[in-house]
Amino acid sequence: GSSGNNLPSGTDVRHELLINYKKKCCELSIELTTDAVIASVVVIDTEGGIFETDTIIHKVSEETSQTKIELRPLKNIPSILAVQVHVGNRPTSTTLGVFDFNVVLPTFSNFVLNTKDMDGAPPKSSVNFSVGADFNSIVDWIEQSFILTDQLGVGAGGLQVKFTGFTPTGAGSKLWLQIKRDDKVKIKIGCDSMEVAATVIQDLGKYLKITELEAECNFPEEMASFSLVLNDVTEYHSTRTKLTADMADSSQRVKALVVRAEDARILQEMKLMRGIYSDLFNLNNELIGEYAKRSNNHQALLDALKKVNAMINRASNLRIGKAKAKVITECRKAIKKSKFDSLVGIINSGVAGR
Repeated sequence: GSSGNNLPSGTDVRHELLINYKKKCCELSIELTTDAVIASVVVIDTEGGIFETDTIIHKVSEETSQTKIELRPLKNIPSILAVQVHVGNRPTSTTLGVFDFNVVLPTFSNFVLNTKDMDGAPPKSSVNFSVGADFNSIVDWIEQSFILTDQLGVGAGGLQVKFTGFTPTGAGSKLWLQIKRDDKVKIKIGCDSMEVAATVIQDLGKYLKITELEAECNFPEEMASFSLVLNDVTEYHSTRTKLTADMADSSQRVKALVVRAEDARILQEMKLMRGIYSDLFNLNNELIGEYAKRSNNHQALLDALKKVNAMINRASNLRIGKAKAKVITECRKAIKKSKFDSLVGIINSGVAGR
């Protein structure tokens, strides 16, 4: 809608989302239907947290009826942007017309269609799954969830589409979608970020109203880093046990020294008592040092376990419904039994012992 006076008859706003390859971002293009002048544009993130600031104020310095606003989402989530365009009859106008409208920012507006195969080698990591949905509805999802700069090359056998991620969310990442027509539609997501792949699956599942989805994945680089975290967890657990045992021994020695010191005091053996208290002082300092080590080790263990939980959450989001819950349950069982080696297998296959 619009409000304001003195604008040329028929003044309205046209807008569209574009990709700027040079600036590596998406842009909101705004153009007036007459020779009126854009004074400023305000873009409000109604969801909050999509951009660095919830409100983008874009002031137009030159006399023009068209402008572009750079949009750099921090997250891969769909968002509704409330846009206000302030329009004058001429640059010096004191009365401005205000045009209000909403723009839907697609989930993956940080990714650009790569028709020239600039990426070269495919991603090293992938997720494979099947869906019972109509092939065309998956194509519709792609068209709605990405800003497409070219036609999708849909063939008789299916579709392969390659996207390249812009900063900051998809920095340098490749997102390849391979969709094959079959009894069930077979989908392979090629992406070296498990988090991005999980977002794709959850977004597709929501669009297709999928309630159950199993998947198998292979993320060699993330699993290599995860194995190091699991090694740290094992090491911190072992250190914790040793430190606890050492502190228990030291506590017993403290008790024994206190009793000996009291005996020496009663017997009025002051030289012996002073020697025992000196030993007690040194032992107490050792205990304080051991406690500091144990405290640091405990914090390091908590930090490592947070990373383990984050990985389990990402892996579970590669599935939907019971399969998602099963990954979480099986991983927690493995952690409880200290079977850390089996976690990688559960994450890759979705079940224990495969």
